[in-house]
Amino acid sequence: MPPGTLRVVDFQYGECHMPRFHNINGVKTQFSVDEESARDTEEAAFESGRAAMEARQEITRLESEITPRRLRDSVLTADGKTWLENKEKEIAVQRAKL
Repeated sequence: MPPGTLRVVDFQYGECHMPRFHNINGVKTQFSVDEESARDTEEAAFESGRAAMEARQEITRLESEITPRRLRDSVLTADGKTWLENKEKEIAVQRAKL
């Protein structure tokens, strides 16, 4: 990829490259190679943070399903116990993503 370009994937036409620009006081200036590299690093950090955020949201959702009634069922019935064990496994999968 040429320096100073942004990788864009268009699902209809495939991958293409676009240069990135600063707009300072109405003047467009193309990113330098160092600025491009720094921006790529920032975007990668954001994407890795996004995965962790989504995993935390899923953990919260799964834990909210474990209500007092579900806990009671897990003590009183075999099906309830199996359900709770499976829910804990799902939560463990999400925690492994963090």
